[in-house]
This record gives sequence, C-alpha cells and structure tokens, in this order.
Amino acid sequence: MNKAIVFSVLLFSVVSTAQQMTNEDLIQKSIQYHDPKGNWHTFKGTFEVENERSPVDLVINNATGTAYWTEVLKSGDTLTGGFLDKDSCIVRLNGKSIPPKGELENFLLDCENIIGRTNYWVYMYGLPMKLVDKEVNFVGSPKLVTFLNRKLWRVKVNYNLDQSGEYWQFYFDPKDYSLKVLQFFHPAMGADSEYILYSEEEQLNGLRMPTKHSWYMYNKKEFIGSEKLIKVSNRS
Repeated sequence: MNKAIVFSVLLFSVVSTAQQMTNEDLIQKSIQYHDPKGNWHTFKGTFEVENERSPVDLVINNATGTAYWTEVLKSGDTLTGGFLDKDSCIVRLNGKSIPPKGELENFLLDCENIIGRTNYWVYMYGLPMKLVDKEVNFVGSPKLVTFLNRKLWRVKVNYNLDQSGEYWQFYFDPKDYSLKVLQFFHPAMGADSEYILYSEEEQLNGLRMPTKHSWYMYNKKEFIGSEKLIKVSNRS
C-alpha cells in the first residue's frame, strides 16, 4: 500500500477516535483500568502517607463512609480528624474528643478544615472513580494534547461548588487510559498552574492505584513536594 495512503488512514483513525470520544467514555475507560472490578465503592484500608513534613496514618472505609487520619504534631501530641459518616466530624487530641474550634500549631480545628483535609485524601486516591460524582461538570470535549512532552487525553472539569475561577484538567494515557497527571488552575495563581504527577502504581485491594503524587508549578518549573501512600497491612 502506498505510504501516503497508509498515513492518511492512520490520521483519519486518530481524528475519528478523537471526534467520537466523550468525557464520559474516557472516564469510564480509565475507571475500567484502575478499578476493573468496581471495588472503589467498598474500598477499605489503613495507610501511611509519607511526605516532607510528617507521616500521617490514614484510614479509608468507603463501605461505611468512614475516613480519618492521625498525625503526630511537633509538640508530640497526636491529632486525629475525619468523619465516621457524611454528617459527622471527629476531632481528637491524644485520643480524647475536643471541640472542633480554634487552632493547634497553626492547624485550624474547625469541622470545615478537618473534613476538607480528609476529603482531599479520599479524592486524590479515589481518582478517576471520583470523576463520576454528581458535583463534577465536564467542560468541552476531551482532546488529545501534548503535555510534558507526552501525547495524552485531556479532560477539563469544574464543580458545583463556590470555586469561582477554579478548574481542573486531567490527563490520561491514550493506550490504557491510566491517569497520569492532574492540573489545577486558580485565579490566585495568575497565569501559572499547579500539576501533580501520578506514579508508582500498585495493586491495592483490587485497584491499580498510583501511590506517589508529586507537585510542581507549571510555568515556574518549580518542585513543591510529594507524598507516598504505603499500605499498613497488619492494621487494614
């Protein structure tokens, strides 16, 4: 077959796929890769989150709607926060419940902050499954783009929340639809954005989960930090 004809056929195939792909299709393909047996709904485990500050013990139990974390502060005190169901807020200092108000070592103890921090980890490690939540709004259509010198599928998302000007872009491998990068835009960042590289994929309770997240500023090419999720098998 003539090389020009072969090239035209391949080009048409790529363009046709891009035109037919919807956001919902792409997310479902990614979920099929990361959670092929639909385990996220009942996912549970106990983990340690390693970062540059101090390690955090994290418990997630989607079967009961429970999530909470424990961190040892600089003072040596142990702070625990999270929720036992969607309507609760727990704050404990050295194992004893305390009122969710004020601050401790510059950490706000109000329920909004405690639950927000907890939901952050559930969200970050629950992607791409969290992209079928009702708060998710897709903006435009998915596109094949070049990002960080790689050809990736890009999906743009905002939320039904008071987040004026914020939006997220998610990048997926075009071969297996695995999640590779998350990019965040906020008016406070001006023309810059923050992106998170997902890496070091592991099999955790039936999921293919990228367990390392590395943060960067895009325009400044500045490394911000990273965290690593480690399963604590004897307490899961």
